[in-house]
Amino acid sequence: YETEALLEERLLALRPDAYEQGVELVGLVPGDHDVMLTLRDDQGHRALTARLVVGCDGKRSAVRSALGIPFVGGPYGRCFLMG
Repeated sequence: YETEALLEERLLALRPDAYEQGVELVGLVPGDHDVMLTLRDDQGHRALTARLVVGCDGKRSAVRSALGIPFVGGPYGRCFLMG
């Protein structure tokens, strides 16, 4: 989990207000100049407007799925571990 910790540390240094855990993206509507997001956490649903959304959540990306972008790829034939 070293990679995740390094990324978290850097994001917190740059934009501590942009980092949340325990939040699920349940809706995404792109606009001309921003993106409307619907988020769900243990408090319920809430809306958020953002200039940019980055989906770094792998093969089952909620961002890619919400935009209707298919996963183009296949299994990786080797084992690896990111630390």
